[in-house]
Amino acid sequence: MTIMKFKFKEYFKVKVKSIPFRLDKEIIYSVIREAGYEPLTEGKVRGIPIKIDDMNCASCAMRIEKALKSINGVKSATVNFAVKTATVKYDPNIISILDLREDFS
Repeated sequence: MTIMKFKFKEYFKVKVKSIPFRLDKEIIYSVIREAGYEPLTEGKVRGIPIKIDDMNCASCAMRIEKALKSINGVKSATVNFAVKTATVKYDPNIISILDLREDFS
């Protein structure tokens, strides 16, 4: 029996057990994407850019980068002071995009 797990915003979990006919995982993934979510798979690290408006100096950028790296589930973070953005790589099985943005703001 194959069981696939999907997480939606860390609040809603769905288990799909194997069914009598063959259903491709990509079909399930496309339905999840059409619903406005992204399917998660084990061990994937994802990246997200975050725009930072109130960053006035390189020292601020270093502090923001350190704060981002301290969040549980964040694998790496780089802050670019010149373009006022942060690039965060995170484990979606530990933290969601919504939680990451909430922790960051």
